[in-house]
Amino acid sequence: MSVSLPLPLVYASTYQASIPSDHRFPMGKYGTVYALISQRPWFAEASLHQAIPATVQQASLAHDPDYVQRVADGELTPGEVRVIGLPQKQTVRERSFASAGGACWPAASRCNRGGRDRWPGARTTPVRAVDAGSAS
Repeated sequence: MSVSLPLPLVYASTYQASIPSDHRFPMGKYGTVYALISQRPWFAEASLHQAIPATVQQASLAHDPDYVQRVADGELTPGEVRVIGLPQKQTVRERSFASAGGACWPAASRCNRGGRDRWPGARTTPVRAVDAGSAS
């Protein structure tokens, strides 16, 4: 006998940083995808979770700690900003850490049946109206 579990989804309004609409990176896709899938019949049964931003310490597990700290502090060099291709703005920094945390949440949740011990702040309780107002 198989058990059908709700589809776990992770989202945060901070996935969509404010950058010019004509920028080459399609930042608006995050809100657009959320708006489209939220209209699907199966969405009401999904288990929607708020993405918890990665901490500097967590992001430093995958990247150079000095670089991560400079991202967090908004102190990247002009050359680094040019290579990344996104402006050095607070919303872009928030998006970076939220995206990392949101990407890691499913794995941490699965490995630890909730993920709280290994990924501080991970929520195991579904969140229904996750930033729905900013998904447009």
